[in-house]
Amino acid sequence: MLGNHGKQILELADGVDNRTVTPYADPKSMGKEHTFQQDIQDFDYLKDVLRLIAGELSFEIHQKGLYCRTVTLKVTYDDMQQITRSKSGEATKKTGEIYSTAVSMLDKIEKRPVRLVGISLSGFTEHRQMSFSSEKEEAIDNTLFRIQQRYGRHIIKTGSELGAQKRLSDGD
Repeated sequence: MLGNHGKQILELADGVDNRTVTPYADPKSMGKEHTFQQDIQDFDYLKDVLRLIAGELSFEIHQKGLYCRTVTLKVTYDDMQQITRSKSGEATKKTGEIYSTAVSMLDKIEKRPVRLVGISLSGFTEHRQMSFSSEKEEAIDNTLFRIQQRYGRHIIKTGSELGAQKRLSDGD
């Protein structure tokens, strides 16, 4: 009834498929988000959460040897209304640049209780156009990454990350 396709459909239904499996595809985006137990109205608190998320995402794209061009902020309000804001620019993998981009978008949204906040990165590339002034920053960033990669993500932190963690733990 199905002709030549009938045999293939029957084999697929029986779990027989001789095509090669391609287990890995380049990521299109990467993100992290945090859902709060209670709605958060303190936007400085949200900025601390974004700082820590930016650090985690920066570490992940460092591991993959990638830079991102687009940073997307995701916010879900207390009434479950969800908004996203994106900004594209020069390729980066630096925590500070990811963080400052996300915060600049957070500063422009409506200030009301938030249930979830997150950052997504996209527009990945393996190359970045570097200026002379950014070479030192890149060297410091790469050194921090290598230390974290060797001894663990949380073995070394910037002062701003430590401050954010402390403020978040004091708020609990």
